[in-house]
Formats: sequence, C-alpha cells, structure tokens
Amino acid sequence: MAFCRSGAETMKTPAAVTSAATQDDATWSLTFNEVDDDLRKVLHAGKAEVMRALEGALGDFYTHMQKFPQTSAAFSSADSMKRARSAQMRHWELITDATFDETYFASAERIGATHYRLGISVSSYIGAYRHVLIGVVSRLSKVSWRDRLKGAQRTRLIEALLTVAFVDMDRVLHTFIGLIEADRRAAARKIAENLDAEIQPIVERLADAGQLLTDHATAMSTLASETTHRSTSIAASTEQASLNVQSVASAAEELAVSVEDVARQAEAAAHSAEDASGSMDSAAERVRRLLAATREINEVVNLIERIASQTNLLALNATIEAARAGEAGRGFSVVAAEVKELSRQTAQATSDIVTRISGILTSTDDAANSIQQVSGLIQQLSQTAQTISAAVEQQKLATDGIARNVMEASGGAQDVASNITFIASRNADVKTRADSLLDTAQELQRSTGTMQAELRRFLERLRAA
Repeated sequence: MAFCRSGAETMKTPAAVTSAATQDDATWSLTFNEVDDDLRKVLHAGKAEVMRALEGALGDFYTHMQKFPQTSAAFSSADSMKRARSAQMRHWELITDATFDETYFASAERIGATHYRLGISVSSYIGAYRHVLIGVVSRLSKVSWRDRLKGAQRTRLIEALLTVAFVDMDRVLHTFIGLIEADRRAAARKIAENLDAEIQPIVERLADAGQLLTDHATAMSTLASETTHRSTSIAASTEQASLNVQSVASAAEELAVSVEDVARQAEAAAHSAEDASGSMDSAAERVRRLLAATREINEVVNLIERIASQTNLLALNATIEAARAGEAGRGFSVVAAEVKELSRQTAQATSDIVTRISGILTSTDDAANSIQQVSGLIQQLSQTAQTISAAVEQQKLATDGIARNVMEASGGAQDVASNITFIASRNADVKTRADSLLDTAQELQRSTGTMQAELRRFLERLRAA
C-alpha cells in the first residue's frame, strides 16, 4: 500500500538505503517471514482474485483519504490521485508475484521515498495500509470459492497475502524510516556544525578569557606578593630611617646646645679680645711715654756729658795755670786735679748712662713695635672673634632649622612607616583576594576545558548518530 505517484513524481532512492546491508536485511526478512515457494504458489493461484479485490479496496481507500486534511493534501488533483492509484496497482502486481527481486525492491524504495518526500507520517502510512489491507481481505472473504477453492485454500491465500503485505510494509518503512533517519542524521550534523560554528567560538573566547583571567590573577598575585615583600622591606627601612632621624634629631639638639655654648664662648672671646686690645693700647701709651722720658733723659745726659767735657777742659786749663803759678797755685792745682777726676768719673758715668739709655731706647722701641704688632693681632683676633660670633649665630639659626626639619622628618618617617604598615596589611588582603581569584580562574579554565571536551564528544555523537 502506498500514497505513491509514478513517473516524474517518484523520488530517487538515496544510495544509503540500497546498501548491501539493506539487501542482507531484506533476505533475512523474507526468510524470517517464511516467504517460500509454497507461499508463492498460493499467491500465484489466487492473484487474479487478489487484484480484483485490491481494485475495489483502493477506490474506497482514496475516498477515505479525501476526508482528512493530513492525507488529502498529498494529492493536488484528481489526475495525481489516478496516477497514484495506477502506481499502487503496479506495485501490488510485484507483491503478488512474490519474487521480491531487484525490481520489487526498487519499487518499494520509490514508494518509501515518495511518502517521505510528501511528508506523510509513519502512522498515516500504517493506517492507510491497514485500510487497504482490510478492504482486500474483506472482499476476498466474500468471494464464493466453493467451486474453485476449499476453505483451507482460501485461508491459506489470505495468510499468504498478509505475509507478503507485512514484508512489503517492512521494506517500504525500511526505506521511509531510513530516509527519516538519514534526514535526522543530516539535521544532527547540521546542528553539530551550527553548534560547532556558534558555540565553539564562544567556548574558545571563554577559554581565552579564562586564560587571560588566570594570567591577570597570577600577575596580580605575584605583584601582590612582591608589593607585600617590598612593603615589608620599606616598612623596615622606614622604621630604621625613623630611628636614624631620631638619632639625628638628638644629635642636632646636642649640636644646637654646643653651637650655643660656642657662641657664648666666641662672644666672651670677642669681649676678652676687646679688653686685651684696650690693655695693649694702654701699655703702648705707657711705652710711648717711657720712650719720650728716656729721650729726655738722654738729652740731659748729653748735656751733662758736654758739661763734664767742658769741666775737664777747665780743669786742664786750671792745672796749666796752677803750674805756671808755681807754689802759689799748688792748692788750685789739687782742686783742678779733683775737678778733673770728678769730670772723668762724670764722663764715665755719663757714658755708662748713655749706653744704658741706648739699650733702654732699643728695648723700648722693640717693646713698642711688639706692642703694636700684638695690638694689631689682638684687633685681628677681635675681628675674627666677632666674625666667628656672627657665623656661630648663623650656625645656631641653621642648626635650629635643621633640628626643626629633622623633627618634622622624624614625624613624617613615622607617618610613612604607619602608612606602609597599613598598605602592607591591605595588600595582604589583596593577595588573599588575588589568590582566590586565581583559584576561581583556574577552576574556570578547568570547567571550560571539561565543557570543551564534553561539547566535542557531544558533537561527535551527534554527527555519528
């Protein structure tokens, strides 16, 4: 039974349906259903009655087909229905021949392909076959065969008809279902291709994203570890710097105290230099006065020396005159001798005084020069002490500024140490989160890999289905 059409309306059977495996299956079906020579003899004997019964059954069948939209749509006109009926009759000629050769199998495959092409469901095909088969069996049962066939022969004919009908149904459905299965496999392959084309890039992007996320998480974790290590080092260095700054601050305070003491000492030295300069000025003045007095004494001594020289000259003249006077001048001569001796002693004493005064003058000049030099040095010392005092005052101001800056630096270093410690603690939290993110990214990678493998296996099964 079939809805099939003949001629150009038939469909070429795919090679997959007419494979060697199909022929083997058909041979097994004939053997299993006991299609043998005895069955063929029964069919050959009753073929005319079967074909007449089929003619009437097909008329009822196509009338029945027109009642349902699902089946009436298979025929576009009365001519197409007529052609389908003729094709049915030709196919049943082959069935009742019971040769089941290549011609029959080709016809069965065309019918199956036509039903598939028309979109007729398997249930509709089986229902239609049931309708035709009941019609044929019903008509065969009503034929009076008493003159020709006995009851057992009639029963055997109906059994033989049902046998080849089911074999035919099996062959047609084999093609029909084979085409459906082939179409399903093609659709599955198409779905697999579409899935592969659409989902695989997504999975690959997901895998790439997972890899990128893993790389970033690894880099973040590594960076966090390095930052933690460096923060710890910086914190330790900053702590040491803070201690060093505090030491410098203490040293700066001590330096400030020392500078202040030096300033006081420099100021005292400047005052002492000023006092010494004043004392040296007084000493120089006294030396100048001594020098003047010594020069005056020298002039007096010179005067005495001149007087002694004149006295000696007068004594010499008196001696000469006393010698001239003789005895009368003897007493005057003694006086003249005494005066001469006194003049000599005076000259000698004067010479000694002159020598001593010369030494005093030389020493006084040397002392004056030395005092003048010392006075100049003391003035230079005073100026230097004043310069030192001014420089020390500036140094004191600078030291005070350094001390303040060092104290501020100490506070800043402590703040930096505190901030670094806080950053280190926060970075430890970042490290924990980065490690968690890395675990998640690695799990995502593993899940993506598993999903890719499962998708690959699913697509392989879908293509192989």
